[in-house]
Amino acid sequence: MLDRVRGTRRLRRAVHNAAGDHDPAGALAALRQARAEVSGALADADEAALTELVEATVRPALLPLLIEADFHELEAVGLHVVRAAAERHEPSGAWRPLLAARDARGEYDAARGLLMRVYPVLDPADPAKQEVATALARRSVLPGETEAPETELSIYVDALTREPAFMREIIDVVASVLRVDLESGERRMRQAAELALDLSNRKIPAPGLDAALGLAHLIVMDRPDTAITYLIRARDAGRDDEAFRAMLTAAYLRAGDRVAAEALGGHAAPTSSRWAREIAFLLRTLTWLDDPASEEPPPIEAAALRDFVIGELTGPWLGYAAGRMFLLEGDQRSAASLLLPLVDADPVRPDWIYHAAWAALLTGDRAGVARCFDRVRGQPMEWAVACLCLDADPESDRADEIADAVRAAPPPFTALAEIRAWMARGGNVRADTGPDPELEWDPTEGMLPELLEAFRTVMARHVGRKDDRLAQLVDLPPFVRLPGQERLMWMGLSLRATEPDQGRELLDQAARVYGYGRAALVLAAWDAGENRPGTALELLGDDVPRAGVKAASLAAWAMAREGRDAEASEILHELKERGQHQAGFMLGQLRMRAALERHAAGDPAGARQIAAEAASELAEAVATVPAGTGEIARLLGGAAAAFAGTGGPEAPAPQPSMQAHPWAVWILGIAAATRDPAGADLGLLEYLVILLDRDDRLGPEPYIDLARALALACHRGRDRARTGTLVELLGRLAARARGRADLAEVVALHDRAVLGQAQRESDESAPPLPAAPGSVAVAIVQAARVLDGGDPAEAARLLREAGDGDDTGGTDAWICAVLAGAVQGTPVADAAPEPPLDDLSARARLAVHLAEAASLSVDEPERCLEQVAALLSSPGAEAVSRLVDIDRVLPMLCAAKGGTRRASSSPLAEFVEGLAETPGVRFDPVVLARCATATGALDTADRLWRRALAAAGPDPAASLREEFARLLCHRAQRARQEGSPLDAARLLRQAGHVLSTGSPIPEGTTT
Repeated sequence: MLDRVRGTRRLRRAVHNAAGDHDPAGALAALRQARAEVSGALADADEAALTELVEATVRPALLPLLIEADFHELEAVGLHVVRAAAERHEPSGAWRPLLAARDARGEYDAARGLLMRVYPVLDPADPAKQEVATALARRSVLPGETEAPETELSIYVDALTREPAFMREIIDVVASVLRVDLESGERRMRQAAELALDLSNRKIPAPGLDAALGLAHLIVMDRPDTAITYLIRARDAGRDDEAFRAMLTAAYLRAGDRVAAEALGGHAAPTSSRWAREIAFLLRTLTWLDDPASEEPPPIEAAALRDFVIGELTGPWLGYAAGRMFLLEGDQRSAASLLLPLVDADPVRPDWIYHAAWAALLTGDRAGVARCFDRVRGQPMEWAVACLCLDADPESDRADEIADAVRAAPPPFTALAEIRAWMARGGNVRADTGPDPELEWDPTEGMLPELLEAFRTVMARHVGRKDDRLAQLVDLPPFVRLPGQERLMWMGLSLRATEPDQGRELLDQAARVYGYGRAALVLAAWDAGENRPGTALELLGDDVPRAGVKAASLAAWAMAREGRDAEASEILHELKERGQHQAGFMLGQLRMRAALERHAAGDPAGARQIAAEAASELAEAVATVPAGTGEIARLLGGAAAAFAGTGGPEAPAPQPSMQAHPWAVWILGIAAATRDPAGADLGLLEYLVILLDRDDRLGPEPYIDLARALALACHRGRDRARTGTLVELLGRLAARARGRADLAEVVALHDRAVLGQAQRESDESAPPLPAAPGSVAVAIVQAARVLDGGDPAEAARLLREAGDGDDTGGTDAWICAVLAGAVQGTPVADAAPEPPLDDLSARARLAVHLAEAASLSVDEPERCLEQVAALLSSPGAEAVSRLVDIDRVLPMLCAAKGGTRRASSSPLAEFVEGLAETPGVRFDPVVLARCATATGALDTADRLWRRALAAAGPDPAASLREEFARLLCHRAQRARQEGSPLDAARLLRQAGHVLSTGSPIPEGTTT
């Protein structure tokens, strides 16, 4: 106590001395020293002395010298005094000197801060609380600030609660906060709403309270119906500015009264505030989105909607509209970010859930689609969301439950919903089977989600039936309300028959650019139908094959088509483990193909074992696949069992149901032809050829496989009529193969079959060869048969037709032209030069050249003889002698050259001389002598006649003696003409000797 008294005296002495000090700086320093001495023990200081310290420090003379630290410490002293007085329930004015000092220095923000810190410290019964609240209101700058301090507003509410009397300054400030300006921002609106709720709860009236309460119930409490009540009351009281109308419009919108909202704020003028314009655009967009009959373009783009500032006012409706526009524009991720959160709203609207389910479906979020279905259960649009749920995962564990929800559609859609559930679970939409194939549909009936699902069902129906209605449906206004990727998919499908390239481009855009999985599946199926397994697999991706039965089956086919049988089998096994036993249908076919490959590799035992496994798979699949496919599975299973040796032979004829399963028919036919080439059903084999005729984009493998099977059947066949049919089928394949280097084996197999057939034909009852020759070899055989029948013109036609089939205009075409000319005596045109014949054997080349010479026989006999003579005098004459009877041909050639006076003028003369000097020559000496005589090689002829007569023995035939004598006489005549009478006489004497004795005078005799 003594210390406290001493301290108080020192404090007052310091204050007194400072007051008497005429030096402001010295006085302030002394006061600071005194304040420092008591700052750590304010509780021990006298409150009156502390008040004097504050008053002395903030006197006018010292105000310019004070710094913020002085005010901070003085406020701590003053608040200590006020708090101590409040604890004794006594009033205190220690804050007043500090407030006056702040005002004097023009520091109004600091003054407001001081008042807000003083108010809660004052005793509740202290009348100064009202004074402080009023002083704060007088100094307030609200509502100019973006956001009012919460402490300041709480002071006003507390003051109004304590003082029932009218406090104008405070009421004015509160009213300014309640009068919301929409342009001031969302936080400012929220604060006004919360202030209105606080005043309402305390039953404190204030100007503009109803409007602010309406805003509070709209954006804070999300009670649009209550908001409308307060806003209408405010309107009745005279509030009707643009910002107020925007609030009331938003309240009507959030309450679901779109008609009232559109009437009030749907037609803002360009000069209106941003809020009014944005609400008007939002309303027009919502109206357009929900009007399937509107053909107008959308009022605004999704990105512009997302940038609107009215989100706090309109609640989820802005995000809903922007999300739906993003769906239409193909931006599924932005749509999902805006629409999926709406699923958790409470309460939630069914149409919000439907479009959120679309966003989840397009982003591949199956769980999100299922969550949408759970949220809509029991509501009017449940069946529409269930349709999307089936699209997302038709094989889910809840598929039956979801399908039942689809079938529970209301009466206008009951029949369509039944079709939709049927198709989603694997129904065949291509045939006129299934429920009500001629179903009527009214595009103006029902809510938009129901209309869209009915519309999609009808489009799918027409796609399956392959009619032209789809192209008409995509032009209807409801089509524009589908998501962008979905529209691209249907448009692509509608153009598939008429403009396939453009249709494929649209599907590709939906699948690759927009990442739409359903479009990728459709395009993959398209590629599979056109035998493009590589692009089909690329579209399906790594995860899709296991996503559903359709995608998995398609992926398995594509992998098998590319030779990836192991991967295809793995997928099919997984499907079977998931309960999809129909996968055994494809799995059995894969095993059958493996059996065929094993058989072709020379392992019949292994092939039979694999075929037995295939038969088991197919037998199990019969009961699980559709009826039409079940027949194919049964036939395939029987063929596999017969191949394995465990069942009777199957020889099924083609059936209409097979057209839907060409792969199955293919395996069946190839297996039948491989198992029993001589007995395979001809109808089935012809059907395989038809399958290949239907598609001109196939690779070489199927053609070669079938050609091998047909050629084997031709080789092993014993029935001529059957063989003729097989050769004809093989000829159809060869016709497709001509001009393709990768199918040369097919052409070769056909030619061998034709030649083999020709070799076996020995009587007139044999079937004829094909009317159109397939190659040069076949044409030659055909021409030879025709020539035997005495029709050279037809033989030439066949040869020329075979030459026309050589697209390269090379060796085959030239040979055919030469042979045709030989038949008709027409030379090959000089404009067609002889191509290289290096690929032919020497004998074949000589044969072609002989034919070329024969073609000159009619029109140019001289050239004909020259070419034949050249051949006979060539090193290949021995080969020529095996092709023609030179004993007959050579004399005729030499005779045709008769009259030639100089031996050197004929190449035959040199040829004959060479034969005469060749040891061991096989020609008859008489023939050679005659040839030498005919060619004018008279000296050589003389020697050869002497040899001929000597070879004839002691008594040669008179005809031979006469021929030699004529030669000698001819030579004598020439000698006389050349002025050699002695030589002429000698030759005549020799002629007489030959005729009389039969032997010539020995060479060298001069008499």
